Amino acid sequence: MDNDSKPKPPNDRDLVEAAFLRRRAEEVRRALEQERERQNREKSELLEDKRREAFREFLDRQFTEADRLRFKEMTRAAVRAGEFEVLILRFPSDYLDDGGRAINNSDRNWPIYLTGYAKSIYDAHETMTKPLGYRLTARILSYPDGRIGDIGLFLSW
Repeated sequence: MDNDSKPKPPNDRDLVEAAFLRRRAEEVRRALEQERERQNREKSELLEDKRREAFREFLDRQFTEADRLRFKEMTRAAVRAGEFEVLILRFPSDYLDDGGRAINNSDRNWPIYLTGYAKSIYDAHETMTKPLGYRLTARILSYPDGRIGDIGLFLSW
């Protein structure tokens, strides 16, 4: 085979065939898209790991004296602002055994679906604040894409 019949690699002074440029641009575009997909997978995995960890922490967390003092200060601040209730906890509806349906439907038995820290707060309310005339209520705080989103626990007086 004769050296003159081989295609020459382009150099800076030569014009390059359009087909070569298209192929090269497609290769670069594919590589960039694969890198974006890889980064998106890593971000999704990291977010999912963080969600799982937050849920584990929520399930393990118990109401403490520090919580009692923090809620007491929140209540005082709300009263100074002329309010009659305070949001003491916000959490995803996925943390509830029923996904928040009982709260959404104003079911009076909504507390039976509480888990973790929310249940611990409810139990503390039953023994500490309810006898003093406080109420603990739950409301849906958001409806992303029409689905039940975050839940709020409110202490009122």
